[in-house]
Amino acid sequence: MIAMYLKPFLDNIETVGRISVTENPVLKSDNSVVDYRKRVEQNRKRGNRISSLTRQARQKAKEVKEYIEFNPGFMDDAKREYLGRFMHSLNHCGVRSLYREHIDGSHLEYIGALTCKHKLCPVCNAELSKTIRRKYILYFNKHPELRKDYDFQHLTLTVPHSADGFKGKKLYADELMKAFNLMRKKKFWLDMVYAGEFGVEVTKNENGLHIHIHALLLVKKQKQNRNLLHKEILLQWNRLTVDPGLISRELTEKDIKAIRAGNKLITNDLVKTLDTRGATFIGLENLFVVNDNGVKRYIDMNVQDDFLRGLMECIKYHFEPFVLDKEKGTYDFDLLMEALPMIKGRPLYRKFGAFHGVKELNVNDRSLIREEMAEAVKETAHDQVINPCTLKPAGRDEFDYVIMNAAGVYYKPEENMKPFVSGGVKKLYLYSAHTLIDAVLDMISISLCDNKKRRQPGLHKKETAILMT
Repeated sequence: MIAMYLKPFLDNIETVGRISVTENPVLKSDNSVVDYRKRVEQNRKRGNRISSLTRQARQKAKEVKEYIEFNPGFMDDAKREYLGRFMHSLNHCGVRSLYREHIDGSHLEYIGALTCKHKLCPVCNAELSKTIRRKYILYFNKHPELRKDYDFQHLTLTVPHSADGFKGKKLYADELMKAFNLMRKKKFWLDMVYAGEFGVEVTKNENGLHIHIHALLLVKKQKQNRNLLHKEILLQWNRLTVDPGLISRELTEKDIKAIRAGNKLITNDLVKTLDTRGATFIGLENLFVVNDNGVKRYIDMNVQDDFLRGLMECIKYHFEPFVLDKEKGTYDFDLLMEALPMIKGRPLYRKFGAFHGVKELNVNDRSLIREEMAEAVKETAHDQVINPCTLKPAGRDEFDYVIMNAAGVYYKPEENMKPFVSGGVKKLYLYSAHTLIDAVLDMISISLCDNKKRRQPGLHKKETAILMT
């Protein structure tokens, strides 16, 4: 039963994961030494990343616990349960992380971790962002013709809302996505937009929750395609987002000027047809990047690195930790308590158009997961296990597989990111695990058994995943 959850992993590392213990090859050339040195460096970067993020998750769990303890009268049982489950996820993400420990106990190789998959967990949010970005980079590198045939544009959609929400609903992400889905069925959209993807972002302002969409569009090339598409989206989005509960108002000269800005196809007569109870602004721009000073620069599509930076800028909004107070770096608990019910069980990232059937761009696509895992295990799964410090072959009696909390593993920058384990960290040695695959299966088996015994919310079978990105 357990193996079915790891089939992509097993299929790809069967040859490299079944560590040979009968052969004892030596590094045959300087190139081999350099290659293994790079593997060690990359492995330590991954290990340091997961450990740092796991410690962040523990700190956030502490914030949640303190908030629950000091604000008992400000939440009902449902909100308390949401926060409690969230705290549990943060506290247990990365608790079971697998390492290969060499004989002296100081040479560690990070293998992978079991993660909670919560949308607001620092560990899982960062890893999902990395995975999605990797998917799109690989896909567009594989299909360079798309950059020649289509213009890439960044669409932003909002709706009129107040502290009471939109159309009577405080949490209106579903209404927002429904309206966007309806617009994508319109003839103008089908004629002009080839493919794309979008994510829902949630922030908070003086008018309550501000839930909006950021989308990447591949637009068919034609003269003034941006202006033409912008005009049509504005008209349709205005109609689709009319809130009957609002009172119509008259647009001011300032409003009209703002609506017409940047698009000469939008006339005063067209603006007069807009219903002020619906959205009167949409953002549609070519891909851009923003420098450290907040200055926007539109990218050159003919320059590969520039294109990739613009692409990442467009899709980054899907994975920003929106419940954080960016100035303080702590949770905005008012926003958190409102957002937790909204995001539970709801996908906030989707593809459309020609991308809808592209498996390589699916969040849980197995083929790409296999590629990522196969690439990642190159650091630790070889024909022969190599000691990361001596770069010499290690026999099976010279290392053990061990499970420990990633938060307790640190890396020394002054010693080439050499890992060490803080005192008091519990270690579970998998003495019966003869191979890397055995160790991975043992880790998942132990996790599932422990969770069943405790009967607490935790890592469910379908949520378990090896963090190999």
